[in-house]
Amino acid sequence: MSSTSKRQWSLQKGSSSSDSTRGALRNDTHAGKVRNLYIPFKAILLAKQGSDKHLHILAENIDTLSRHLARDAFGVLLLSLESRPPDPKASSLNISHNQWLAHERNAYIAISVAQYLSAYDEYSSVLRSLLPIVVRHWPALLTWLWSFYINETFRCEETGSYDKNVLPILAKTLNVVSFARQYRIALYDYDDSTVQLVANIWHLGSYQLACSLSGVCADILLGCPEDGTARRIFLEAGNNDEDQIANTAVSRLRRSCKEGLADISLIENFINIILGLGIPTIIAPGTLPINSREYPVSALCESLRRNHAVTALTQASIHILRKAPIIHALVLRVIVTYILALPGFLQSLTEVPWTIEAIRAGLLELLLLFLPHAVQENFIGRNPTDLVHVMLDCIVSHLELYSVLTAVLRSLRAMPDELLNNPAKVRNKDVRDKWLAFEELVLARAVVKNNYDYWKHKKIVPCFSCKVRKPRGKLLKCHGCDEALFCSKVCQVAGWKTQEHREQCKALQLRFQSDSLPSKYHDREFIKRVASFDVRRHVPVLCAETIRRYPNMSPHSLARRMVYIVDYKGVFSLLSVEIANDGNASDICSVTRARRMCIQVTYIGAARLDIAVQEPAEAMFDNGRKGLIPPTLRPDAHTLEGMKRAPCCDLQGRPLEACYDEVDEMVRRIRKESKLSSKSVWLKIDEVMKTGDDREVWPFLID
Repeated sequence: MSSTSKRQWSLQKGSSSSDSTRGALRNDTHAGKVRNLYIPFKAILLAKQGSDKHLHILAENIDTLSRHLARDAFGVLLLSLESRPPDPKASSLNISHNQWLAHERNAYIAISVAQYLSAYDEYSSVLRSLLPIVVRHWPALLTWLWSFYINETFRCEETGSYDKNVLPILAKTLNVVSFARQYRIALYDYDDSTVQLVANIWHLGSYQLACSLSGVCADILLGCPEDGTARRIFLEAGNNDEDQIANTAVSRLRRSCKEGLADISLIENFINIILGLGIPTIIAPGTLPINSREYPVSALCESLRRNHAVTALTQASIHILRKAPIIHALVLRVIVTYILALPGFLQSLTEVPWTIEAIRAGLLELLLLFLPHAVQENFIGRNPTDLVHVMLDCIVSHLELYSVLTAVLRSLRAMPDELLNNPAKVRNKDVRDKWLAFEELVLARAVVKNNYDYWKHKKIVPCFSCKVRKPRGKLLKCHGCDEALFCSKVCQVAGWKTQEHREQCKALQLRFQSDSLPSKYHDREFIKRVASFDVRRHVPVLCAETIRRYPNMSPHSLARRMVYIVDYKGVFSLLSVEIANDGNASDICSVTRARRMCIQVTYIGAARLDIAVQEPAEAMFDNGRKGLIPPTLRPDAHTLEGMKRAPCCDLQGRPLEACYDEVDEMVRRIRKESKLSSKSVWLKIDEVMKTGDDREVWPFLID
């Protein structure tokens, strides 16, 4: 400090600070040196005492400041802003208008000083000091600051690019702008230059910058206007390289989950970014649907599929539900958005691979983890049952395919018991019933599929009779089942005569009918009578016997039900075999028919029979008392692998010899009520076992 300034300050020391300052400011005839040194320096010192009046004096005389004093004045203003932040007890949404204006005025003065310093090429460094304070205390003012100063100052007019050294502070600033929009602190729409900056930082920046900018990217991709301009600019910034854009988004989402970050909102933002890239027709909360015809959506969806976006989304959602001790409604909304968007993913291109990928990634586990939160938090105004329907219907629509069915069974088998019990804990009856119905449907489809499904999507397929492979268009399709293909009518007749196709055709016709049970009233009544005799009253004993024989079996109802069905069908079938072999009921049917029926019954233990009978039968029975179920007879090789058939006994645990009279009496009663012969009774049972839907024919099998 010069001696002149010291003397001037000492002369004014004894007088009133306000009078001296006003007198000095009114003296417009002072020399330039006095104006540049005395007035601002006095105002700076008085401003340190916290006087708003002198802060305004400093702002009004901003053009009189030299470069050196302007930097000092800027430091004083920053101290003033930091020393009097908004009341921490007052919410940023509820702060009084007068309070906010008082602090905004101080921030405006600081911005004015920073604007003045831009003439000395120091605007960038000044804003580095100013922005953190504004970010903490004045996010609404930051939107205005961005619009008028930051965006234009840091961008090169010739190239339109931004200095890489200022990208971190720009990313942080933009993220706060997004926060301000989200909480309605200020209304602000992203202009094209802002979107261009966001896209450049996202595509060219590092992972840390992407994390800082994740909220803005999600805001642009999910909340841009209906015309899709912002989203198109975002994609064009990546040179419309769909594979690179998809790979970048998926890899960053995986990294955020892998590093175990405590900030769940970061994972939430990355999920929203992928949803915004892949499903432009999605309706986010508070936004409008995007016109999907404006940009190459299909190509980008295919790129996301190749980069396993569904797997990353599912695993990230599971990560949130597992790691977050208290799940916020906003985070749940993102997961619900993904669940509701899943049909859009599956319907974009090839549905089946996406469905299988989602199931293998843990889609069912995500649903079971989500159910308790969905019922407790009705945060989107939807019935939780709708969410369950959306999730399960995507799987059910492709459950006929063996690959989808296998993925579902493996997913259910790998889940822990406490997770599988989540639907039972839900108080909502509709949600509980929907999940149990899904389990029943999976159980009904758990059967070794025939070779129709394998060739269904092949271009070169074999003839069903002669096995000669030809293009699909040159083969004739059977009008009965609408699936079997033949070279000519000669091959079709040959296959029908050898009964190779006849049994398959009948079973497939029944499978595609809405009502697979016999249509005649007499047949339905006969089925009910058969099911009512010696069956329902023994179910508790059967359950107890099953648990005793398989102590290490999972207590989950799906696994138990599989064992119940196999055990009961085995006992019921072996009874008929022993009766036929013993000769006590030789008029019932032949041994061949009885053994043939046993194999069919074993097949429909897990689902309706739609596979031709396989020989030899002796491999299964081994005198009816020991041995394993042959691999060709397992309804599902994974579920029933290693499962030993129960000992040959009655449902009440009695040996077969004690059941002959009771079984014989049962057949007589059925024959008397139905007015059929004994042979017709067993023929009818045989027919029911081959074509009936065991979920309705045998209701005792369902818990």
